[in-house]
Amino acid sequence: MSDRSAITVFGASGFTGEFVVRQLAKSLKQEYPQGVSWAIAGRSDEKLRAIGKQAAAAAGVDEPRVVIADVSDAASLARMAAATRLVINCVGPFRLYGEPVVRACVEQHTDYVDITGEPSFIEKVVLRYDAAARDNGLVIVPSAGSDSALSDIGCEFTAGKFRAPARVSSIEGFLAFVNPNGLSGNIGTWESLIHGLSSTDDLRQLRAAAPRVEVPRYGPRLPIHNWPFYEPREKRWAVLHRGSDASVVRRTQQFTVQQNDGRHFPFQFGAYFDFASFFWVAVAMLMAVVIGLLAKFSFGRHLLLAYPRLFSLGVFSRDRPQMAAVESSRFKMTFYARGTSAAAGTPKGPVKPDWQVVTQVSGPEFGYLACAIWVTQAALCILANKSKMPRGVLTPAAALRDTDYIDRVQTAGFRFEVI
Repeated sequence: MSDRSAITVFGASGFTGEFVVRQLAKSLKQEYPQGVSWAIAGRSDEKLRAIGKQAAAAAGVDEPRVVIADVSDAASLARMAAATRLVINCVGPFRLYGEPVVRACVEQHTDYVDITGEPSFIEKVVLRYDAAARDNGLVIVPSAGSDSALSDIGCEFTAGKFRAPARVSSIEGFLAFVNPNGLSGNIGTWESLIHGLSSTDDLRQLRAAAPRVEVPRYGPRLPIHNWPFYEPREKRWAVLHRGSDASVVRRTQQFTVQQNDGRHFPFQFGAYFDFASFFWVAVAMLMAVVIGLLAKFSFGRHLLLAYPRLFSLGVFSRDRPQMAAVESSRFKMTFYARGTSAAAGTPKGPVKPDWQVVTQVSGPEFGYLACAIWVTQAALCILANKSKMPRGVLTPAAALRDTDYIDRVQTAGFRFEVI
């Protein structure tokens, strides 16, 4: 283990991977001022060396080792995993390319984080690799990027404001983007979205096969709005977030029930996107219906993947995203939590929430800049705090809740606040 590099970024020459490499190099300078061995991996030696050299020079750290690895070559993945303590996987779509990397890490006793937001991949990894990861003493964290660390860690921060005997009952999160120079996305993100939408049948089967963990409800049932609605607290329109966030937070609540540590308690959660006007709600809903229908059929997926600019209304294309759009964008997610106050004591009858906490998490552009911060700080936090962590395939909050992770991401550029 001693001759392993600390961290390897797999998929370092991809668009998101480059952001992760740059962010990691900068963070390594702060985390290991005396230097540390790190590596980047992918298929092109020339591209990797150029990216590594540039990132190292900008951050003032030693250049990373270059490892050649390909998802279609199991032996190369095994060599990559065996040569490092932790892999950051940036190669998507994860439904197509993620599992071989997880398998290699589990077999080579290597910790793992990734940037996926694909629910079927996340739940497949839980079902197939949780037991082996626990047996091997590993921390495996899918969805450690913006999807779904923001919701999971934001909820953890918010729930923590209810100090016992106060207790949180429910949390609603509203995610908004500020894009003064428009939206611009990478083709890999688009491909992951399309393949994720095409796997809804797989997701139902995975959930049917998974062990069932009952999460007791505390307080009145939180209504989930399946249709667009006007949210007066935000003074904006809201649409249900149908990605991985709600299912990841739900898994954290299941973990909380299983741990039963007397310090953390389960709660209900709903996640929504914020829109400034109903016009943009209508545009988003129309796009969602068209893309969702086409993604169910092979011919439809072919069209979506062949013409990303057309079906995404110019947001995604095979050209590199416009950096002016990326660098000027920001996100904020506001969390509204209801529960019982300390003054209420332990309810003897039906729970009636009498206290509300409102928090907000904000930071740089959501899909690439923020994603790189979430995942690199998760990786460094695991290396520094693994002795405090549970083992297995974990959600971000389940793995990182008793660490300094929130302090780390705030130092890197996020803001967590009670408002």
